Amino acid sequence: MTIYEYMIGKMIKNGLTPDQATEVMGIAMSAPSTHNVIGKWEDDITKYESMLITHLWFDVKKHGLRWIDANIPESYFRILFK
Repeated sequence: MTIYEYMIGKMIKNGLTPDQATEVMGIAMSAPSTHNVIGKWEDDITKYESMLITHLWFDVKKHGLRWIDANIPESYFRILFK
């Protein structure tokens, strides 16, 4: 499983549709806060320490929350992105 697939999967498990999760990933991948991951999104997740993946998830989740607030602020799953 790649880092990208893992992040998409977590967002889907937290309530986003696959299309919504893909849109959020597009935002997250172009954000300055994930600049260190450029070119590594398709790497196998097992190459990296779990602490790094957790830190990256917190950042992706932050972008997910912003997207939710802008598009579906009353969603029942918003709290899972806080």
